Amino acid sequence: MLTPRALFTGGLSLRVSSAADLLDEKGNERSSKSISPVQTEADEPSFGSREAKLEGCVLQRKAWDVNVEILTPVFTSLRGPLPLEDLKRGAHGLSFAERLESARLKNAFDSNPAEEMAKAAMIRAASCRVGEL
Repeated sequence: MLTPRALFTGGLSLRVSSAADLLDEKGNERSSKSISPVQTEADEPSFGSREAKLEGCVLQRKAWDVNVEILTPVFTSLRGPLPLEDLKRGAHGLSFAERLESARLKNAFDSNPAEEMAKAAMIRAASCRVGEL
């Protein structure tokens, strides 16, 4: 199994928009509060100076790039539907079997006992006043 290998560290892990290398609309450095991962001023003891945040941006962007390269085969792989035998296994298989049975009953204009109980509970809930349940 592939897993990300480049570490996600620093303030961008908390708030991407706190990137210190982004400038304001006039091309100036943004305020200390806007580059703070926790959106407060005077966060230097926790997250470092503006220069440290700029270095962190470079490292974080490199980590994103490395991890995307590593995981691209996972993101882009396609496979066909699983065989029916696989779909019938485990908890997902039980759900699949229940959906098939529900569809069969609906096609036969019949109803599932569980659906009847759920419908009755919804009718009771809809017909009572607040606090009567």
